[in-house]
Amino acid sequence: MKKVRITAIRQTVYPDLMAQYENPIEHTCDVKVGQQWISIDAKKPEGLCPSAWSSMREFVESLARGEGNFFDGWMKNPMSAMISCNDGFRPFSFYLEGLEEESTAVQPLDERHFTKHTLEVYTAFLRLINSHYLEHRDLGFYADQLGMTTTYLSRMVKQISGRTVADFINQALAEEAALRLRKSSQSISQLAKDLHFSDQAAFTKFFIRMKGMTPKAFRNSTKVPSSLT
Repeated sequence: MKKVRITAIRQTVYPDLMAQYENPIEHTCDVKVGQQWISIDAKKPEGLCPSAWSSMREFVESLARGEGNFFDGWMKNPMSAMISCNDGFRPFSFYLEGLEEESTAVQPLDERHFTKHTLEVYTAFLRLINSHYLEHRDLGFYADQLGMTTTYLSRMVKQISGRTVADFINQALAEEAALRLRKSSQSISQLAKDLHFSDQAAFTKFFIRMKGMTPKAFRNSTKVPSSLT
């Protein structure tokens, strides 16, 4: 079976919902942006929280078997998936990636392939994406914040993750859009405006590319049937 690399890429916290819970939650999840685990033989990695594992287990098992092309192939890497944990108050988004058996690609704390400084910069990059993906979608912003050229940042991110900077930004944006479509009653046009798209048509085109369906279809697919409410 293939090994599966699991990367925590973004967290969303809903303090208003946490405050309304019968037993108020006083802290956010202990998982950190940039943290990674390796699943071997489709087993839960040590240190990965049960809530996150229950959300991704089916996908990890499929990737471990060499299966992919989830969600009608909307992931650029067919042997990958993007999953949010089922914590309704502080969900984390995780990037899952099937690894070749002969691959020596490992988690960031392994320094056999990358220096400690490079891994620290990569983690800082993930945190910047988490904080600024809504208002900053240009490579130059992240390179400037990290004090490096756009060429160096692009190469570093690609070497470590196999993905581009744009992939991280677009995926974070798509996950945020999906969360808002599920949890809010905002009109799609207002949601497009809040997510800084030029218009609803541009947002719809982006969402179809990332999720394989229109925002309206996605919202309808996640609604709880009235008979169950």
